[in-house]
Amino acid sequence: MKKRIFFYVFGFPPDFSGATTQAIKLSYVLENYGVECSFISYTYDKNFINNQQETNLSVIRFYRPRDNIMRYHINALVTLFKFRKDFDILYLNGNDGQFWTASYLALFTKIFRKKIFMELNMEYEDPLSISGTTLSKAKILASSWVNQYICLSKIIKEKMTKFYPDLSAQLLFNGVDIEHYKPSKNITEKNELRKKLGVEISSKVVVACGAICKRKGIDFLLDAWQEVLKDLKNVKILFLGPFGAGIDDNMDDFSSKMLDRSKQDSFYNSVIFCGQVDNVEEYFKSADLFVFAGRQEGSPNVLREAMSSSLPVISLELEGITGDMIQNGVNGIIIPVADQKKLRQYSKYDVPGETVVKEFSENIIQVITNVDFASRLATQARKDVIKTFSIEGQAKNLISLM
Repeated sequence: MKKRIFFYVFGFPPDFSGATTQAIKLSYVLENYGVECSFISYTYDKNFINNQQETNLSVIRFYRPRDNIMRYHINALVTLFKFRKDFDILYLNGNDGQFWTASYLALFTKIFRKKIFMELNMEYEDPLSISGTTLSKAKILASSWVNQYICLSKIIKEKMTKFYPDLSAQLLFNGVDIEHYKPSKNITEKNELRKKLGVEISSKVVVACGAICKRKGIDFLLDAWQEVLKDLKNVKILFLGPFGAGIDDNMDDFSSKMLDRSKQDSFYNSVIFCGQVDNVEEYFKSADLFVFAGRQEGSPNVLREAMSSSLPVISLELEGITGDMIQNGVNGIIIPVADQKKLRQYSKYDVPGETVVKEFSENIIQVITNVDFASRLATQARKDVIKTFSIEGQAKNLISLM
């Protein structure tokens, strides 16, 4: 019998979510294996409710008011009830951020004899944030209604085993379409892409990808870039990612500050904010280096995509996460951060450590100026992604759990 899965998401296009983008890519592969995939997506924008942006996928949207959580819950249940005959498995894609949301959705699937999988894509000390809270026993009972927890990194799986040994949790890395994210064939193709994208052929190009928000460490990257420019001049850094509300608290204010800062004379017109783009793979093919400074992640897909594109990568250390993908000095560079707790508390603290910015910028300079070293990192990065993180493997492993 054909399996039918509903991905429950936020950010189905034209909204934006990196986790949803990954789910869309996964769904295409699952359908090749005979799994029928649909999406149920909440949106904060009423104008998107009837949007049918072309994706060749079935998507059902409902409205989530920002200031009325009860109305959101009601809208979710009404929508699921209406389409209850159209799916066998409800897949909660990414952390919804509301424990009771997951609980009542799990109860819904239990009543109507469906399965429910819950993806855990953020690294917290307690993956379900239950221990020590009010009604913890009731919450643990509700958590047992979830058929399968999908852990996107080893550290999340380890903590699930530690805190909730009786719950079913599986490690399942996100995968990459290695044919979509692949390097340029030659320098001619790379230069042609730069012409198409409006990127200077003569410059060394660094790319960062993610929403323009504090959690993605954009302010830290500008700090590091300012240090780079003390030694190098013919360089550019491109930021690929959306602006606007709905991505992070106070994002409009933060992104405006970053835009204004990038226009300062000390940056020499070397910073380009490209906004949300649909051709990330072309930017990766045309670049010389990828940098990542996410401060709270579960298993950042964009790192694997850059590595699959045979880019050398430099990333801030996220304990138990970046090490899943990067072998320091072998297929990329990890910049250590001693105070991991403060690193993750991005709304309260800047990136901790007096030498972190300096070390990050020095490694950017080393990769840009040492072509042989950059080439070794890049070649090994793609080999390791092909071996461990193909999206075909992710799809097959998920099907085995259905």
